[in-house]
Amino acid sequence: MTSQLKKLLFYTVSWYFIIGVIAIPANAQKIQFQNQDIFINGVNIPWNEFGWDFGEHHLWGRGYDSLYFENTFTELEANGVNCVRMWVHCDGRANPNFDENGFVTGLDNGMLEELDDFVTRAKNHNLLVILTLWSHDLLEDYTDDAGEFAGLHKDLITEPEKTQSYLDHALKPIVQHLNHHCNLLAWEIMSEPEWCMRILGGASTSQTLDSETMQRFVGKCIQIIRANSSQYITVGSAYPCGNDYGQNKNYWHETEFERLGFDCEKVHVDFYSFHYFEWMNEEENVFEQTVQFWDVNKPILIAESAVKTTDKNTLLPAKEQLEHAFDKNYAGVLFWSVGANDEYSDWEMMKTDIAAFSNQMQFPSVICDTLSFDTPNLFCRFYPNPVKEQLYMDYHTLKEEMIVIRLYDVNGRLIKNETKILDPTEGKTDLLIGHLMKGVYVLEVWQARNNGFFKVFTEKIMVM
Repeated sequence: MTSQLKKLLFYTVSWYFIIGVIAIPANAQKIQFQNQDIFINGVNIPWNEFGWDFGEHHLWGRGYDSLYFENTFTELEANGVNCVRMWVHCDGRANPNFDENGFVTGLDNGMLEELDDFVTRAKNHNLLVILTLWSHDLLEDYTDDAGEFAGLHKDLITEPEKTQSYLDHALKPIVQHLNHHCNLLAWEIMSEPEWCMRILGGASTSQTLDSETMQRFVGKCIQIIRANSSQYITVGSAYPCGNDYGQNKNYWHETEFERLGFDCEKVHVDFYSFHYFEWMNEEENVFEQTVQFWDVNKPILIAESAVKTTDKNTLLPAKEQLEHAFDKNYAGVLFWSVGANDEYSDWEMMKTDIAAFSNQMQFPSVICDTLSFDTPNLFCRFYPNPVKEQLYMDYHTLKEEMIVIRLYDVNGRLIKNETKILDPTEGKTDLLIGHLMKGVYVLEVWQARNNGFFKVFTEKIMVM
């Protein structure tokens, strides 16, 4: 999305869309959306080009294909899907940006706009979105096929300074930028991190690490998201697991984070995401076990489940999976997959069943208020631009408003973060920037609302 369009959006009143959701029995474990309990009847996309859908690959250029997602969303909506799960970094091949020493330096120009476009297109087709940041593939080795940044990022997790570079220069800007999207349901820190961990049945990736190191990385990511967004947070568990699960355990329970020194009031997942495939043992079969069997204190979403494999006799059709999940009080199912092109993926095989279940349950409507504004109650402009020493802001507001002005360099690094209280009787304030180096910066204005801060203005500023 261009900066000009963003300015137009700033002056736009609230806009809404309708998402189909199911009325849930009172004893179910629920995910809430806009103060209603929902049942997820969804799919994993999870990529068009693995690891290359967002950002600019250093060898291949840009990979984002808005037409592909528009066509996909159109078909999903027509078949009753109400949620999609999409991967962002994957193995790191195209985003975020790394230097030669493995530190994250930022995001390339255009990536945030691509993410904006993706989530907005989903909204236009009545789809909730779960964005999965990393896959276990970040510890695999795909460098021969996909370039020097395709996996082998163990140091990003094990070295605190490199972890912090990711949190500061990639995760925080992404989360802040997308926070205003009402259909962004959740952030998933990683898909199947257990395969990277030296635990029973794990340690299958090219690089491996101990479980506590992975838990600390996940905990730090949760801290950043919790502080900068209002969306839910989850982790894509490689297998279903409760609090007492043989030699393994649920590594994402808040008591685990508390044991490592985190404040579990803030560092916790909001719902569990279990993956289930036919090769798992009988006890792991989510379609035979109720939610209560797992003895966890949060809703459980079956975030990956297939209808196709080489042994088709072991799989339930999509409609039966949805009915079992609904009857056993799960929060929903995200089928694998549309577009992954592996042995488990067959959209044609599942879409009729998904549509039939949607029609059978007769979804009520939920209104999604994107900007949480009833009227445009803050208008502003910045001048002069280009600027040398002092930037002025003229504003108009009907009441006292709290805002945060953020200034980023071209690599996405936060340079200035200043909170201001705007007095409606004054109409003018300023920002000292004479200490900054010459160059182009991105200025954002975030306005305090009932449940957090929402970005309402963006402009490029030239410092002379």
